[in-house]
Amino acid sequence: MLNIALCDDDLKDLNTISGYLNEYIKLHPDLDISLDKYLSSCDLLEALHTKQYDIYLLDILMPSSNGIEVGHVIREKDHCCAILYLTSSPDYAVDSYGVRAQTYLLKPLDRDHFFTSLTETIDRWDLETRHHFIVRTKGGLEVLLFRYIMSVEYYKHRLYCRLKDGRVLESLTLRSSFSELSAPLLKDERFLKISASVVINMNYIQSVGSKTMTLSDGTEFPVTRMYKDSRQIYIDYMLKKGRIL
Repeated sequence: MLNIALCDDDLKDLNTISGYLNEYIKLHPDLDISLDKYLSSCDLLEALHTKQYDIYLLDILMPSSNGIEVGHVIREKDHCCAILYLTSSPDYAVDSYGVRAQTYLLKPLDRDHFFTSLTETIDRWDLETRHHFIVRTKGGLEVLLFRYIMSVEYYKHRLYCRLKDGRVLESLTLRSSFSELSAPLLKDERFLKISASVVINMNYIQSVGSKTMTLSDGTEFPVTRMYKDSRQIYIDYMLKKGRIL
């Protein structure tokens, strides 16, 4: 799950930005995003005693502790999270570098620009937190972010990675077993092994049959007897995400 905190002391801006975020979440069903909103920096700082977020969207001009000060507190606790500043003032752009902010956007936000910046931030966060899979192909090394991988199949000592954009990347011949090669994927709750040679990203499952699973692009994979629990694992995952009522 990707946990996002939004903090803005202006209620109108808070509602506008959270509205954009909810729209972004609907447009990206492959992402599992949780959003918490804070109307003051004090509330956010208090929450940080027990909570931790992957991405922070912070206003700068806030009473008590401004966004830059909050950013320093966050950085003392977490070096991997992403910080984005959304503010009406350009005066703190240089200061934002002190907390390694990924983005500095001026209000009123342009929706499309905000969405692009958010996608870039999530991609960068995925890379920095090792949510990626490296494949050697004839064209060189390919770094694949987990959230763009639909499935990985092992056939005749090669990997075939089916991606969200429609591409299927073929690896060079490999000596390692599929269990070893797929281990990094299976550490992430999004991925499910449904046979000795196939791992799929559950966010891209379109339908589940008694002995098959079909991806959103229509690709159908058999679920072998050894992995018959896959269907229940998928249902539990969807229930956890609130996608099955």
